[in-house]
Amino acid sequence: MESENNMVELRKHPLLDCWVILNSERAKRPGSTKFPSIAKSGGSCPFCEGNEAITPPEVFVLRKEGLANGKGWRVRVVPNKFAMLQNGEKAETLSDGFYQSMQGIGKHEVVIETPLHDKELHDLEVASVAEVIFAFRERFRELKKSPGIKYVQLFKNYGLMGGGSLEHPHSQIVALPLVPKSAREEESAAKIFFDNNGTCLFCDMIRLEQGEAKRVVFENDRFLVFCPFAPRYAFETWIIPKSHASHFEEMDEADKDQLADAFKKVLMKIQNVLGNAAYNFVICTAPVQEAGKAHYHWRMEILPISSPIGGFERGTGFFVNSVSPENAAEILKEG
Repeated sequence: MESENNMVELRKHPLLDCWVILNSERAKRPGSTKFPSIAKSGGSCPFCEGNEAITPPEVFVLRKEGLANGKGWRVRVVPNKFAMLQNGEKAETLSDGFYQSMQGIGKHEVVIETPLHDKELHDLEVASVAEVIFAFRERFRELKKSPGIKYVQLFKNYGLMGGGSLEHPHSQIVALPLVPKSAREEESAAKIFFDNNGTCLFCDMIRLEQGEAKRVVFENDRFLVFCPFAPRYAFETWIIPKSHASHFEEMDEADKDQLADAFKKVLMKIQNVLGNAAYNFVICTAPVQEAGKAHYHWRMEILPISSPIGGFERGTGFFVNSVSPENAAEILKEG
């Protein structure tokens, strides 16, 4: 039986209407020291080809040759050894007066994007990036089948300031037993707009951005890349499908290839302009258990990190950005 100190728990903040994950085991992950740093491999990187036995067994793989959990793979997905959440059945909400909590049930996986230790996504060929995106989509589709999973969040932490803890290129997927506050707020705002105007806010945004063109960085047949009107971060960039789609996991093969094209181009532009910039990317999508929504539109956000979030931002919720999206888009176009 697991000790109380090792239990993973979700607790609801009584003022902010959001949930906090409590997990002491996360302190043991690489790079989780008193002074944060990115863990160096020292020749024993758990994500490098040949070291497959160091990780938990793969749950998804694109393999050119060889046996399961051995060499010869191109993209590999494994459970996170230091998972934010625990495997289990559907979590139940408990109450203690006005406090609410639930057991930390869910899934946490690592997408190892390439067997090459020193090749980031922006270094890979478009076809290889498309395989990474294929892995993202397939894991979304599989994780939504898990009992009690209501939302799937995919993200990447690159660089120390971006929250990176290992050098080897990888992304992460967390399947949650509830819908995050930010996703609920986004959908609520989009639904109000739809009810008032009869159109999707995001579709209207795409038309406006294409018409004005001053914040557009790049576009291909299926995706628009632009710097949003009110960016929280300098050079914040969105990639959004031109055709209405509420769920990331429902994209087709043509979308996958075009997203890879747009994604690689914008990552290269950001690196060319900002150097080896730390960044996060996240996929914002509708809850996986809910049907398609006429008012919501999935997207990918790329969020470069040039400075820490300070006390003003944490205290007020206001973000201070020193680069306008119009200037950022113009610079990225030339990057």
